[in-house]
Amino acid sequence: QVRDVSSLLEVALLHSNYANTSVECDWPLAVKNYLYAVELLSEAKKLNSRDLRVRLQLPIVLERMEAYLRCTEQLAALSDMQLTMNDRLLMAYLRARCLDRVGAYAECAKFCHGWLKEIDGAAANSSIPEIGRTRLERVRAVTVSDGFSLGMMDGDRRVIYSGLLEFFAQIVEKQNL
Repeated sequence: QVRDVSSLLEVALLHSNYANTSVECDWPLAVKNYLYAVELLSEAKKLNSRDLRVRLQLPIVLERMEAYLRCTEQLAALSDMQLTMNDRLLMAYLRARCLDRVGAYAECAKFCHGWLKEIDGAAANSSIPEIGRTRLERVRAVTVSDGFSLGMMDGDRRVIYSGLLEFFAQIVEKQNL
């Protein structure tokens, strides 16, 4: 068996996909498979640190296994790579999810807002897939909901941000189509 970058990546993806299917029913097994995928991806990264496929997959797996600090470190290490706008949006989404999951709600909301502004500014010049915007809007909505709305009261009235309600209603309507 040859342990080259492509074969290591392929086996890592198999373990990651298997872990994705077992997350809900057997978390310890999922973590075991995620860890194996991370080991394989790390080995592949050592063999070729410029392979974008490996460098992008590593933070994805780390985020899925809830290793948010390690995911953020890998995302920061991607700054030396030439990334397409789609790749940059995926990395921004992963960073926003990490910020949300560790409870950095204000920083996450600010980060998402900045990226959404950048998407609005770049939309005329390049084609940005709608999923990139939707992912960031979803993370921002969850962050604002969890960090600034749920359980919060203004006197005797519960705090509700109308933008959140509109966003989630729009998502539900799209699902019904």
